[in-house]
Amino acid sequence: MVDFNFPDINWEYHTAVTSRSGKFPKYVEDNFLPQVLCKPTRKGALLALLFVNREGFVGDVVVCGCLGHSDHEMVEFTIFGINIKRSTELLHRI
Repeated sequence: MVDFNFPDINWEYHTAVTSRSGKFPKYVEDNFLPQVLCKPTRKGALLALLFVNREGFVGDVVVCGCLGHSDHEMVEFTIFGINIKRSTELLHRI
């Protein structure tokens, strides 16, 4: 989860107005990093980006209100994982 400054990128179509910004979605796509945040986070622009390295790793993504006097929206999400102890117990039973 990082705040990027590429307001001219269209994440739906992976296009950009400037060539500098256009390189970034190509890099993301070439490295198989799905961008899961869909709502604008600052003045109508999608600047906060949430990348995952596998589908289903995060969920419950919500763009909330601003914190204090900031003009950036807060983003809340859940990280899904496995219980390592439980997985180890299951392996020992097999």
